[in-house]
Amino acid sequence: MLKGIPSATDNPEVTDRKPLPTEIDKTSFSSARKGYDKKEVKRYLSDLEASFRDLESWAFQTKERLTAAEQELSAMRATEEDKMAAALQGINPNRVNSIVFFLGFALAAAAGVLMAPIYSVSPSMGAMPLLKAFMVIILGGMGSVHGAAVGALIIGLLDAFLSVSIGIDLAYLVGWGAISVVRSAQAGARDHPRA
Repeated sequence: MLKGIPSATDNPEVTDRKPLPTEIDKTSFSSARKGYDKKEVKRYLSDLEASFRDLESWAFQTKERLTAAEQELSAMRATEEDKMAAALQGINPNRVNSIVFFLGFALAAAAGVLMAPIYSVSPSMGAMPLLKAFMVIILGGMGSVHGAAVGALIIGLLDAFLSVSIGIDLAYLVGWGAISVVRSAQAGARDHPRA
């Protein structure tokens, strides 16, 4: 025994000690043979029903939120296409413009927060990533999400491999060269379509 720590044998109030059972008491399982308690079953089923109702309510609310988000995106597209037609359809263009500007500023703030640990914090700290984004937009084309993704992949791979081998400045020059070659090939294909 450890000194200073009282044990159950030291306590004079503990007098009725039962020995540990060597066999399983068969009388404790006799109630299980009789069947389930009806109150317990009803409580369990009501809890299960409440859980399903909560799940149904959550699914309905999620669907409503997604529908509202889809409506906002449709309103943004409609306002971008034609403000007057969107206003005639019941869309408030001023509200949509406010939401779009807020989202743009929030994304710019998030980009600044994520770039601050990598680059030194200064007013011109976004110049290099801005040039890369501009290169991606030129390479992928305005308004093309798939083109922007392919352009980002090409510019990112060129920048990653060439900045290590020939340096960052020359990698930018090669990137701009790749853009000029691809854009001139696209313009040539547009001017001279195949027969």
